[in-house]
Amino acid sequence: MTSKDDWSSREGQLLLFGLQYNPIKQLKIAPNFTSWNPASGKASSFAYLSLEFKI
Repeated sequence: MTSKDDWSSREGQLLLFGLQYNPIKQLKIAPNFTSWNPASGKASSFAYLSLEFKI
């Protein structure tokens, strides 16, 4: 018995990386990077930028 959602069909390498920087007390800047490289198929990469400002 098999399923198309079987965990083994999603084999590959996942990379998550991020940093958080506080230049001032009220501001947080966090650049993040995600990369997915499946065992077979096309790789995908994404970059994100999170900002938090407290009043």
